[in-house]
Amino acid sequence: MDVYGYGVVLLELITGRQADDIESSDSLDIVKWVRRKVNITNGALQVIDPKISSSSQKEILGALEIALRCTAVIPEKRPSMLEVVRTLESLKAGGCVPNLELSTWDSEEQVQPPPA
Repeated sequence: MDVYGYGVVLLELITGRQADDIESSDSLDIVKWVRRKVNITNGALQVIDPKISSSSQKEILGALEIALRCTAVIPEKRPSMLEVVRTLESLKAGGCVPNLELSTWDSEEQVQPPPA
């Protein structure tokens, strides 16, 4: 299975948007759009489809982290599908609190967040 493609599909499910349907004049694809939102504004919650229940926020943030790792710019930094499955199982069991720090992903789009 193509782990990058899996990450893109996961981003589509999480955001409720199609990969080629991002409302941006920058014509960003979904991967760059999500990374930019998360990196610039620490807006992980802003990219989540509002139709998704807030009671499953921890799991959705974990899935977002998995999706971003699957779509890493450098292929060698992407997890294997076995790692993806194990992480998803851990999330389902209530473990693996997501760590959505900027350093988590390698990204051409990565920018530093504004100082706190």
